[in-house]
Amino acid sequence: MKNCKVKYYFLTFIISLSGWAKQYTYESLLNLAKKNSINQEIYKTKVIEIDGRIDHEKSSYYPKLKAIIGSEKIDSGSEPDINESNFVGEIRLDYNLYRFGGTKDKINSLNALKSEQIKVSEFENKNLERKLEKEYLEGLYFNNYLQILISERKFNSQLKKQVSLKRRQGLVGEADVLEIDMREATLKDKILQNEEHFQHTLDNIRKLTFLTHEENIEISGELPHEHFDVKIDELVQAAYKKNLELNRLFSRIDSINYELNAKKSDRLPEVNLRARYGKMRIDERYTSNESLEGLVGIYVDIPLFDGGMVSSQNKVLISQLAREKLTLTKSKKNLKIDVLHHYEKMQNVHKQVDLAEANVSNGEKYFKNVLSEYKRGVKNSIDLVSARDRLMNFKFDLISAKRNFLFAKINLEEVVGVSF
Repeated sequence: MKNCKVKYYFLTFIISLSGWAKQYTYESLLNLAKKNSINQEIYKTKVIEIDGRIDHEKSSYYPKLKAIIGSEKIDSGSEPDINESNFVGEIRLDYNLYRFGGTKDKINSLNALKSEQIKVSEFENKNLERKLEKEYLEGLYFNNYLQILISERKFNSQLKKQVSLKRRQGLVGEADVLEIDMREATLKDKILQNEEHFQHTLDNIRKLTFLTHEENIEISGELPHEHFDVKIDELVQAAYKKNLELNRLFSRIDSINYELNAKKSDRLPEVNLRARYGKMRIDERYTSNESLEGLVGIYVDIPLFDGGMVSSQNKVLISQLAREKLTLTKSKKNLKIDVLHHYEKMQNVHKQVDLAEANVSNGEKYFKNVLSEYKRGVKNSIDLVSARDRLMNFKFDLISAKRNFLFAKINLEEVVGVSF
């Protein structure tokens, strides 16, 4: 697959502050959008949360040390001689020596979840870029649309002068003049409509970049249309590796598998080192004197019966794993269809751009012929206006096809997970 870097045109923001203006390139706007992205901060908190859970599990690798300080009193009503107070002060150590990899599996499970959140964060970063690119291209589309309309109004003024001159010469009637006036009104109406759409697009850019509504935005440039070749088989394989949804499913499946392995260790014995030293409690002393005493031992804890707690948890995890695997099978099948659909759509729109370019070229030639015949009196003003409107619509079709092609390319990139 041939990678082609899309050429970004400059998107210039003019900010009027105390008489000076600041300009932004598309890249600087993108940096501004990424810097201010709240979604990115949200995903960062999720990663930090999982890091905290990983640190919690890692704490099992270290001994637990605690101090016990207090005072206790024994008083036996049946034996009045037993009446004793005791100060307690101990240091206790509890250290798990071996758990058959249970802690490691839990950490691996959390790392898989962390990997999923990182992939989502990276996708959100790229998705933000695509959103800004789409709004930028939409802005270029409406700007080009408006430029065509403005150009047509200027040309319409020239047509009106020509028709008015012929009207005074008695060569055409009042209807010809009205035809030009009605076209002028139609052009004004279209300008108002598209100006509203254009300003709405600029507001969308302001939202993504966190610029205020008062800041002036100017967009200039032509909609790019590049020819590049991609192979459908390579696109499908790339999608299997790069698609976000598949990657998230792989991460969740890994996480559940690790968690199942961790649950297996709950049925196995674990080896613990326990030690204590100090002035022990009354019912735990080994001597009757007030000396400090110590105790250390290695113990094997063997689970015998848990009332079905582990098996019930395993049942839940196995069910979740089966569901994720079924979803993965369905997603892979649907993904291939989506890739083919977006690829075919991009190719079809690509052909539409080529046809629209040919129509504009032929429309210009056709209008010149009609204009020449109009000047010679062969064609009337209705023919002239019709030919001009046809050329104008061909130009609209061209910029619309270019926009649709670029949007189709961006949508294909999103599904596949790569950039062309």
